Amino acid sequence: MLEGKRNVEGEDNLREQLLRGYRYILVDEYQDIDDLQYRLVSALAGRHAEEDGRLCIMAVGDDDQNIYAWRDTNNRYIERFREDYEASISFLVDNYRSSLRIIEAANQLIGQNSARLKEANPIRIDRARQELPAGGLWEEQDKQRKGRVLRLLIDPSDREHGNLQAQAAMLELERLLMLEQGRLERLCGSGSDAPLSVANPGLV
Repeated sequence: MLEGKRNVEGEDNLREQLLRGYRYILVDEYQDIDDLQYRLVSALAGRHAEEDGRLCIMAVGDDDQNIYAWRDTNNRYIERFREDYEASISFLVDNYRSSLRIIEAANQLIGQNSARLKEANPIRIDRARQELPAGGLWEEQDKQRKGRVLRLLIDPSDREHGNLQAQAAMLELERLLMLEQGRLERLCGSGSDAPLSVANPGLV
């Protein structure tokens, strides 16, 4: 089908048989597609077809989240999407789970990358949580760090093994879990009906 060399009896081509009755294509994680997948999507959407032979295509993707370079994925496909399909772009920038401190740290870090599609549209905390403390629940719960993002400085000599980094991360996670467990015990001791669950320290 990609090469346009296979015809199916009673149909103009294989694409028409596969997509009969379909009008829309949705592709998620578009930043992670490789060359073969790009060609497949193009063939299914009818990118080179006449106007009445094309399907309506919507892609969802984030060039900041391309993590599959090891299998030859590339941001050039998501960057070309508007040109390929004469598409409009909407930026989904509201974050509904991370604290403001985490969002600000992430924006500062990812902002070091060049030629980003969202360069002028940074991630922001959702409107319903804008008045909450910047550190989320940990602003009050962690008197030591108040929900600030912790930067772990590790001896460069450990880079080949990464064990010290893992140990430091585990120690911090255990500290946060102890704080969380202590809060739950205090709530239960006061007769509160709060659920007995441990929140993920990185998402509150």
